[in-house]
Amino acid sequence: SSVKLLKASDLTLERNSSVFGLISLGMIIALIWIEVVMFGVVGVAIGVLPTIIGIFVTAAIGIRLFRSTGAATLQRMSGAVAQGKAPVGEIAEGAAIILAATLLLIPGYATDALGFILFMPGLRTVLMGGLIALLLKISPQMSKRSFHFSSQHMGQNPQKDMNGEDNPFNQTKTNPLH
Repeated sequence: SSVKLLKASDLTLERNSSVFGLISLGMIIALIWIEVVMFGVVGVAIGVLPTIIGIFVTAAIGIRLFRSTGAATLQRMSGAVAQGKAPVGEIAEGAAIILAATLLLIPGYATDALGFILFMPGLRTVLMGGLIALLLKISPQMSKRSFHFSSQHMGQNPQKDMNGEDNPFNQTKTNPLH
């Protein structure tokens, strides 16, 4: 039996992952609470049936906006690639459009509001830039780590990773009965 020593960076990454998980869980719980409150407010203001119909209407609008805006973004991305430019801005914009459409498909008025905001071109750019900066700030260890994929390491000692450490995803299991 061997004992694997953990490096300080591994512990920091594990702690950051746990914190990120707790923050994500808290945000999901807060979102559910906000949506329940919004359903109540909208339901009292316009009635139950219009509230339910509104959810389906915003989903249909989200699909329509996704098709038109997404197609335009794909055309700009193709144009940037044809000019030999890296389509970084277009990729970020495409990610924002996918997020916006997803938010519009999720039943709820708070997510619909955020989805419509993300479909606005100027706000979309600012919000996605802020989200990327926030993610890099929350998880600085992930932004410093680099992952190298190389075919030269394929087939070489699957029990070890590229750093020569045990690979927990590819351990051979031995049957103690044989």
